[in-house]
Amino acid sequence: MDYPLTPDSVELDELGGLLDRPPRLVGHLHPERGEILFELEDDPLELDDELEDEWIPIEGEGPRAAYADMADFADAVGDPALARELSHALDAKGPFREFRRRMQDADDETGRLWHEFSHARASLRALEWLLDRDLVDPAQARETERALEEVCDDSLEAVATVPVSADAGSSAASVSVRYIVDDVDAAIAFYCTHLGFVEVMHPAPTFAMLQRGALRLVLSAPGGGPGGGQAMPDGSLPRPGGWNRFSLEVDDLDETVAGLRRSGATFRNEIVDGVGGRQVLVDDPAGNPVELFQPTIAEAWLGGSGVRSGS
Repeated sequence: MDYPLTPDSVELDELGGLLDRPPRLVGHLHPERGEILFELEDDPLELDDELEDEWIPIEGEGPRAAYADMADFADAVGDPALARELSHALDAKGPFREFRRRMQDADDETGRLWHEFSHARASLRALEWLLDRDLVDPAQARETERALEEVCDDSLEAVATVPVSADAGSSAASVSVRYIVDDVDAAIAFYCTHLGFVEVMHPAPTFAMLQRGALRLVLSAPGGGPGGGQAMPDGSLPRPGGWNRFSLEVDDLDETVAGLRRSGATFRNEIVDGVGGRQVLVDDPAGNPVELFQPTIAEAWLGGSGVRSGS
């Protein structure tokens, strides 16, 4: 039997990425050249009847397999702090976005291994798709499959032994902020569920440490001493509130605000369009303000010089 394509004639990771999209028409494959045309949801291709007959439609199969890739990689990560962050990302609303954001904070070697692993996994799915349609020689496909599986195995083995970097944003906090909160458990739920923090420790009902990238957030309940929540010498207790705050950079302020409103969060104002970006103030359950900020000019992104930090 003659097969029109070889595994090398198709951009396998590109095809695999299309297959991971939601179930709908996502592209077309030319069965002789291996060329891929992308179908954009808001700008569909208009192929005439003659051309359409030459191309094989590609239907998305959904993100389930890509989610499994993230879970397998997170399970293999040897850095405990990063592994914990990735696990929280998988449980978050919008797990793909949260996983990408946390991977952007990871060290370069872990990022490289994720790139190799995820592309190899996507390529394996593409290879099976081509085999199911008798487009490639099974013998050639199996040889390529073995090479891709080796890449996956090597990547998982390597990421388990990547040294914990002191400079890795996911592993080491460099700035610590303490907030006084009335209910530590409620604060943990708020910050971890809606704002991308992960729990580092919660050894007592009146105390917890959370982390997001290089920022450590320490939560203390009033009177919960000895420690940051204990009474002053004159007997006065720390209390939540005020206007001093930290600012969290977000990629989509409207989406973040909408999600928080659905959860019942309290906002101090409406979204403000400033000189460098858009911002709004949301209160945590104790009444402490958090500024959510979406830069609108390159220079305003964290990292300086117009370089986005990925937070």
